[in-house]
Amino acid sequence: MQKKYKFLVVVIGSIIPCILFLITIEVYFGYRLKREDKVSVWKKWYEWQNRKSNSKTLIDRKFALSVSLPEPIEKSGNYPKLESLSSTYKPAYKDIFNSDYFPKPNVMYEETFSGLDEKKLFSINYFIDEYQRRFNPVRKKSKRDFFISLFGCSYVYGVGVNIDNTLGEYMQASLNSTTVYNYGIGGTGPASSLLRLEKWSPKNEIYENKGIGLYFFMDDHIARSIGSMRVSGVWGKNLPVYKENSHQKMTYLGTFEEVYPIRTFIFSLLSKSNFLKFHGIDFPIRFNEEEFRYTAELIKAQKERFLASFPSQNFYVVLYPGSSAVFSEEIIEELEKLEIQYLDYSNIDLRKYVSGEIWLPDFHPSAATNQFLAHQIIQDLHLK
Repeated sequence: MQKKYKFLVVVIGSIIPCILFLITIEVYFGYRLKREDKVSVWKKWYEWQNRKSNSKTLIDRKFALSVSLPEPIEKSGNYPKLESLSSTYKPAYKDIFNSDYFPKPNVMYEETFSGLDEKKLFSINYFIDEYQRRFNPVRKKSKRDFFISLFGCSYVYGVGVNIDNTLGEYMQASLNSTTVYNYGIGGTGPASSLLRLEKWSPKNEIYENKGIGLYFFMDDHIARSIGSMRVSGVWGKNLPVYKENSHQKMTYLGTFEEVYPIRTFIFSLLSKSNFLKFHGIDFPIRFNEEEFRYTAELIKAQKERFLASFPSQNFYVVLYPGSSAVFSEEIIEELEKLEIQYLDYSNIDLRKYVSGEIWLPDFHPSAATNQFLAHQIIQDLHLK
């Protein structure tokens, strides 16, 4: 018995210092995060990207207002003013977005951006139609000769910019005989776009018969596809999971939380570590060939769904400017294997072509960047 007690004492005596050491490390890096992360790291990145100094680095986004609309805006032609509702309606994220991150149909809301001092810097109004797409309530819908469907994340959706300054609206303004549809979904990747396509009714949603689909890829879509720690463990637990079946078709299995409950729970615990946050550590630390292939297969399935509704039309992947060389090379290799057409803008240095602000301080594209990219795509695809 004495030997057992001695053994327990030794074990406990070894564990307690380790726990105290880990607590000390977490407290120390928590302090470092508060002092440096938001103020120094992000501010330096923003200044470098835009070649300018701006002390109003954005660190917070709040949904300040939402209201359900009684009927589709474009049909009624009338919508309530935001100012008249701001004092009577208490907003909540769940009132605007579904659990799958798709915005609810027929909703308008205001998003407020705040600085380090928590003072409001500016706000953006968003209008969502009955098909869960961001749209311009001023522009009337009508059947035209051609359509362009934009798929992707918040870069396509247009977080942080007014509707007139989104990528889709800049394309729309340059193409008189074309209708541009915005299917961007904030915080998502190719799996969510595929899920969206599986749910849609193209004959109801798109008036035109001829057109193209564009999927916009950026580096973080790999992490969102596989559900890395900082994705599924923090905010992306409800992102969709797919698996290739025996017929080599991608089949929806559920969300990360439903398909991988234990892994998601462990990731949620690890993601709270100040040490991991400070050093920017994610799991997996590096993506392998299989994970790039899986992401490309999701895009392929998306392409097939799109072309099933619009035969003989085209579908392209646009590699967003700023994508890393390694990621671009890997995903391009997989896209070429699957015979998916793409536009590689990953090597474009936006600082050479965009005057003024390139990225918003919360890392979303500015209006000027959207305008440049819209014109570049129109030129490269000979749409005009």
